[in-house]
Amino acid sequence: MDISFLKFENGHREYVWLTYVNAIKPYIEKIWGWEEKWQKENYSNSLEIYSTYILMSEEQRLGYIQFKHDENHIFLSMIILEDKYQSKGYGSIIIDEIQALKNGFKLISSDNEFHTLYRD
Repeated sequence: MDISFLKFENGHREYVWLTYVNAIKPYIEKIWGWEEKWQKENYSNSLEIYSTYILMSEEQRLGYIQFKHDENHIFLSMIILEDKYQSKGYGSIIIDEIQALKNGFKLISSDNEFHTLYRD
């Protein structure tokens, strides 16, 4: 499986938003309740704060990733895959592409949907 990273452009805004909503909304609703206005503002802020890339396999969009980095750290904010691409190994490939994360990061916490990683 080859995965490429397509730099976010304004034309991707709706795709990224809908991918986010489809993946995250059920969990947010359960825990805190979904506040549409706040979510849209937070989403817009995330596009300014993080580098955002559309995840591609050949011509097919798989989802998106957001991260920021400086000389000492990479903060991986989101890896969101469309439902049909989850649990098929794409997430591992993506993480391997982002500086071999699984080979240098320690798992701090985890649940069924989210993992918090740290690397010295």
